[in-house]
Amino acid sequence: LGVSGWPADAAERRFNFAEDALNAPPARFRSVLSGTGSPGDWQIILDDVPALFAPVSAKETSSPKRRVLAQLSKDPTANRFPLLVFEEEQFEDFTFTTSFKIVAGATEQMAGVAFRIQDEKNYYYFRASAMGTNLSFFKMVNGELRNRVSSKAEIPVGQWQELKIECSGNQ
Repeated sequence: LGVSGWPADAAERRFNFAEDALNAPPARFRSVLSGTGSPGDWQIILDDVPALFAPVSAKETSSPKRRVLAQLSKDPTANRFPLLVFEEEQFEDFTFTTSFKIVAGATEQMAGVAFRIQDEKNYYYFRASAMGTNLSFFKMVNGELRNRVSSKAEIPVGQWQELKIECSGNQ
């Protein structure tokens, strides 16, 4: 994950989880649950990640394994939104860029980002749904999803995708 925030002279904040223990939640984050059901099972795992640079040789076929953040819970509860909140800073205007990969899910197959979080019942939420074949933006107000804006999109399962969110003032 990578986060860069504030005006052009601000520092960039990157999360690569290289220092975090495998099979454990990442440090500096707090797990909370929005909605009902069990909390998320957030763990750092090793996964094949596309190389940052093109292969030097045509014979090079493997992707390097790197530490990535995974949500491993299989709780099928409807209206369940496990969140992992970064607690060291609050960001005003920012650009957030992350890579995500949908792996599995019986009830739903989603990846999302919550931001401008006030608490687990009030925040903005952007998600990509493989089963719903859509990208959606919501505002969570007092635990209810409101003002949904959605568009159809094929979200492939098992492939890394990039998501970028820019927040500036009320935009």
